[in-house]
Amino acid sequence: MQSKKELTNEIEIVNTLGDLIKTYEEVYLLKMYRTRNSILNTRDYYTRLLALYQSIKNAYKDQILESINKDNKNKDLTVLQKEKKQVAVFISGNDRFAGEVNNKIFEEFIDFYAKNKPDLVIVGSVGKGLMRQRVPNIKYQYFDIKDKFGASSSKQLEEIVKYLINYKDVRLFHGEFQNMVTQTAVNRSITGEIEDITTDDSKGKEGKKGEYFLFEPSLTKMLKFFETQIFASLFKRGVEEATLAQIGSRVSSLEKSNVSISKRLKLLEFNYLKINKREKNTKQQDLLVGINFWESQNAR
Repeated sequence: MQSKKELTNEIEIVNTLGDLIKTYEEVYLLKMYRTRNSILNTRDYYTRLLALYQSIKNAYKDQILESINKDNKNKDLTVLQKEKKQVAVFISGNDRFAGEVNNKIFEEFIDFYAKNKPDLVIVGSVGKGLMRQRVPNIKYQYFDIKDKFGASSSKQLEEIVKYLINYKDVRLFHGEFQNMVTQTAVNRSITGEIEDITTDDSKGKEGKKGEYFLFEPSLTKMLKFFETQIFASLFKRGVEEATLAQIGSRVSSLEKSNVSISKRLKLLEFNYLKINKREKNTKQQDLLVGINFWESQNAR
């Protein structure tokens, strides 16, 4: 068992660590509250926008390619000259103290790579570290990004978008905020390639058969707009979703650390009281022994 001095020192250290953890938690809670409502309130909008992107691609296939040549149904559904086929993008954070969310995303990311062999892009130093530790032989393109909201509106995203826009299928792997405790891993195409995109008032892939759209000014111009402007907006949105999930995961992780620190502090204080009580009992016993000794001496 630790000595009284060792216990006193450790109690002081644990109290200091606890104060530090609480401060960090308050900072991340403030960041989360500032952005959570705006992202959650617009999540359905972006889901529907992505579904519309898919509908436009389906219309391009059904109304244009099929009318030119029925054998061209599997032709690339894009009006831009894109040289590369598929890329998987892992959007991570720069703070390692982010709970388990990055590990969940990374497992899905590598599983997708094993099955499909796309090009890989890593955003954030945590993802770079995971690649080096677990799959050091796999090649990837790395982009750094500031780990805070507001970064997604800065010029640093332009470089990433310019790189990704050359791909026909861009799939983002990132965390998605559900609540204070739960962050889920998401695999989402931002080029309208996922077949199971659904909204509340749609019936998914089967319900979209037979749909017809009237496009103004034209279908090709509309698709080009989605492949440039809307694509950039969807990528920006993915970064914001990832950042919120990272913050939520950190808050959850910090809360768990807080609970562990409280338990440790209670144990240390209990051990301190035990030692203190033992010392008092020892002193009392010594005092009683001394009194009995002098009484026996006086009785002689």
